[in-house]
Amino acid sequence: MQPVRELLAKEHRINWAGIGDGMHVIATLWMVAFCAFLAATGAKANDAAYDGAVVFRSTVAENSTLDIELSDWNDDRRRFVSAMIDDMLARAPGLFARATQAGPLNIYLTTTETPSHPAAAWARRRHENSLIVRHDFFRTGHPNRFGVDYTHWLFVHEIAHLADPVDRIGQSPAWSDAIVPVIANIEADLAAQNMNLRQAMFAFRDEPAIARGLPSVYAAISIHEALAELTAAVYFDIDLDIAPAPRAVLLEHQFALPTQTDSALTDHYRRAYRAYRDGRFDDASAILSEAIDLDPTFGMGHYLLGYTHLQMGEARLAYADWQRSLRLFGDIDPLLASEVASSIETIRQSLGK
Repeated sequence: MQPVRELLAKEHRINWAGIGDGMHVIATLWMVAFCAFLAATGAKANDAAYDGAVVFRSTVAENSTLDIELSDWNDDRRRFVSAMIDDMLARAPGLFARATQAGPLNIYLTTTETPSHPAAAWARRRHENSLIVRHDFFRTGHPNRFGVDYTHWLFVHEIAHLADPVDRIGQSPAWSDAIVPVIANIEADLAAQNMNLRQAMFAFRDEPAIARGLPSVYAAISIHEALAELTAAVYFDIDLDIAPAPRAVLLEHQFALPTQTDSALTDHYRRAYRAYRDGRFDDASAILSEAIDLDPTFGMGHYLLGYTHLQMGEARLAYADWQRSLRLFGDIDPLLASEVASSIETIRQSLGK
């Protein structure tokens, strides 16, 4: 998002109302039903089974903001990824359904060093359903400390991010109550060793995290990385003493089929973000208002509505939107809360509050 101070300096602009290019809800519901069938029957998917739910892309998708150089997929690499999707459909169909709940999963093969590691999911900040892999993603024979091939673990980790695209799970009080104390204990353990989380991460000092029930110290970097790493730990059923509370949240939400409200909020948020990005602020405001009517506790909806109202010249409304978002995730998502608090302070100063 643009800095709030810059947005406040802009003149109010009236934008034409465009037609939203929303996700196909019917296709989403079909995918949910299909995954439920797989769960019930134990059936294994083949390429045709999830055709349309996954797209191996050699060109950037329409509406994408990605700016990367792409390689073409060959059959071997497509089969490599398809085998992991087959495995997920057999083990955790709900997780896959969540990752595709508002549209197909676009998988890109990049020729560049972006992302900085073999795979990255672009959902929370770019607001699109994309997984980017590099050529070194296809290496095998490199198990992690739990005996799981690094690439397969990484694939599940990134899918876990895509499965919670608008932070419905990650920003929930249930997840916060379960995981924040665990992270605090790990930080305290490291502080006793004169280390912080980042120092431990770059030194590959995972033992303090493992002792507290997280598979890596990287999992303690944020509530969102904890969600992704613990999702992989549960998925592979590794030998780790995961606390009952976070495990219960994952099984009840992350591994369960998305509800209609889950899918609707994801669809609304992505359509609203595209409208915001395209300068159709009236459209974005209307879509977000519908989402908040569906769930008044939708923190990311209030967050984006704040930016939208600010672009419309409605600083007081933006102030109220961000106050609401801060009440919803202020104690849960420190990085986002810091951004929102700074925005609120900027508006407070401009309004003389």
